[in-house]
Amino acid sequence: MDADDCCEVLKNLSAANFADRIESEITGEWMYVFKPRVAGTGLYVKLILRSDCVFVSFHEEDTEDGNQGSA
Repeated sequence: MDADDCCEVLKNLSAANFADRIESEITGEWMYVFKPRVAGTGLYVKLILRSDCVFVSFHEEDTEDGNQGSA
């Protein structure tokens, strides 16, 4: 995925894609987890919202239970 693809995924996230809210073990910040499907592939998208920026992490869902894999 390139930057444009990532922006398109973020633009199309919906409440139906929301999976969880977890606290970062490192910073204590809340991470919002979404699991959209793109071109038949499950993604694991984590967002951290800060006052001056947004951190985004994309991973391919590659485990049988649908959790984040090592990709």
